Amino acid sequence: MIYVAEENRGRGKSGGRESEGGGRTRFNRPGFRRRREYDVPIGPQKTVRHVIDKKTLLANFDYKLFGKYNLSEIKVEDPSLSRYICMDPVRISHSHGRNRRQFDKQFVNVVERLANKLMRGGTGEKTLGRVIRTKGRMQGKKTKAIRVVKQAFELVEAKTNSNPLQMLIHAIVHSAPREDFTRVTHGGVSYQISVDISALRRLDMALRNMALAAIMGSFNHKRTLADALADEIIFAAKDDAVNSFAVKKKNETERMARSAR
Repeated sequence: MIYVAEENRGRGKSGGRESEGGGRTRFNRPGFRRRREYDVPIGPQKTVRHVIDKKTLLANFDYKLFGKYNLSEIKVEDPSLSRYICMDPVRISHSHGRNRRQFDKQFVNVVERLANKLMRGGTGEKTLGRVIRTKGRMQGKKTKAIRVVKQAFELVEAKTNSNPLQMLIHAIVHSAPREDFTRVTHGGVSYQISVDISALRRLDMALRNMALAAIMGSFNHKRTLADALADEIIFAAKDDAVNSFAVKKKNETERMARSAR
């Protein structure tokens, strides 16, 4: 991914405010409508254009998630998920609801999306033989969900001595199903067929199953939500189908899809 930095001297037609050096810088993603603007001083030339690699751009920003974890060192092994796993440099994973248009969630940091999945009132339906209702303990409490994720990352780091963000990426890759099934009706007869899953939905299903595992693991137990989430991340990163609920659900979905071919 290439970022193009364009520096314009003074006020332009858009009426933007001037920086200390009298200029403005815009980092534009090719093919996307969103813009990232930063005020920087410019040289003697009126307009200067620089082509900046993404790694160089991330290295220039000393942004560490929660002040501890470096986002520029994270690697995504799955090529289909690498486009939709957003690891933009942020200190606090909170976008304040700026991404409200369709498919804009691919620009939301993956840690914030995990926190959003935790803000639910329970399982919603019968899962593992029971229905869990949290009675509003997490619904709408974004700051509380971010704090839970932060505590889970600290536990993962203490147990594995590795970057918890990289462990989260491994857990997503191992718990994202590649095939699903759906029900169709033809001539008054309903039957199931197997379908491929888009990368954006694969990421959604992986995050949702990990959040469900954390909620079910801490409900009516002495374990906290952060402890259950940390254990799920560790087990899913190791591709442990026995102890990880997300990996178990992935294998079950793919098995039912194979039988519906």
